Amino acid sequence: RKVETHSYLSGSITKETWLVSSHTEQLHDIYQHQNQQSLATVACQLTEESGQFRCQPLNEGSVFCFLPLSVPSTGLPVHVSANFAVMSNRSGIWTSTSSSSPSDSREWWNLKLMEVVIPKAYCKLLKLLKDLHNSNKLVEYDFFALLPLTEQLSIKQPWESLISQFYQLISKEDLFHS
Repeated sequence: RKVETHSYLSGSITKETWLVSSHTEQLHDIYQHQNQQSLATVACQLTEESGQFRCQPLNEGSVFCFLPLSVPSTGLPVHVSANFAVMSNRSGIWTSTSSSSPSDSREWWNLKLMEVVIPKAYCKLLKLLKDLHNSNKLVEYDFFALLPLTEQLSIKQPWESLISQFYQLISKEDLFHS
């Protein structure tokens, strides 16, 4: 779906348009032996040109867990929000480097978000972009600008696991014109 925001700063109005996709899924936590609801959202900015939109990849995609986290940038061309397990000071998401135990349920949860839920939300975003193109509301079908690249990541862990799963997922989708 498209989301439009308006900011009022110093007497001027700034309008932004975002293409947003979400995915929810029940994950079975192997440490707590229960199902938990996961949620991930991926967003890209759109600019409007004569009633049509152009995808505007971000140079510094941010990470959110309901609010922004104190992570400088992921290096992804999109913003990512999910119900991550975060460190107590919200300086980042819980990873193996933040845990003294490699079998921590918080680490497992974030890994499942990276490998299962976020790639599906990301893939849905590309499908929405394709739908915009097919309805002649997109100037160019430049979905490739949103593809994540490992060498552009600012933070390798845990984002590398997202990228490999994402490419496996989109290889099975009908996203490309041939």
